Amino acid sequence: ESAMYARAQSLETDPARLLAAIEALRLGAFVVTRDGALTAAHLPVIATQTPQGLILEAHVARGNPLWRAAGDGA
Repeated sequence: ESAMYARAQSLETDPARLLAAIEALRLGAFVVTRDGALTAAHLPVIATQTPQGLILEAHVARGNPLWRAAGDGA
């Protein structure tokens, strides 16, 4: 179950269509909460379908302070 509200008319659950959209856009949002504030950055994303499921890979430049968030449990 998703923690984010999604209207039934806007909800997509077909894995093939979701993968196609990710491959077409190649852009994601990385959002973290630190010290009670939300911070977000757009990141390049690559999706790979494997037998075990979908793998999403993204890149955060070292010049972007959000890269530290992944290392400190945020």
